[in-house]
Amino acid sequence: MKTIKGSKLVGKKYISPINKIKAPVISGHHVTTDAGTGLVHMAPLFGEDDYLIGKEHELEMIMHVDGKGNFNKEAGKFNGLFYADANKAIGEELGDKLLSIKFIKHSYPHD
Repeated sequence: MKTIKGSKLVGKKYISPINKIKAPVISGHHVTTDAGTGLVHMAPLFGEDDYLIGKEHELEMIMHVDGKGNFNKEAGKFNGLFYADANKAIGEELGDKLLSIKFIKHSYPHD
């Protein structure tokens, strides 16, 4: 496997392995190697930074969580799962498509 800088990926497209949406690789001011891997997914409807960057890059705004915190039909086979329980199921679904998986406790405005 070849190692490349993340900046070389900016502008490329990828297909999400979960919902099969074609999306761009973009950069964000809040994504650094100081506080993580330097590579994250964007969820434009879930967080101010993600929203602002999503708007700037015209990312599709997908609401896949209902008012009770459960995934809805937009989440496909994960429909009905509580958001906090979905990470493990999604990780299992991705399986060997992942180079690594690590669950990090984030703080959210609603917590």
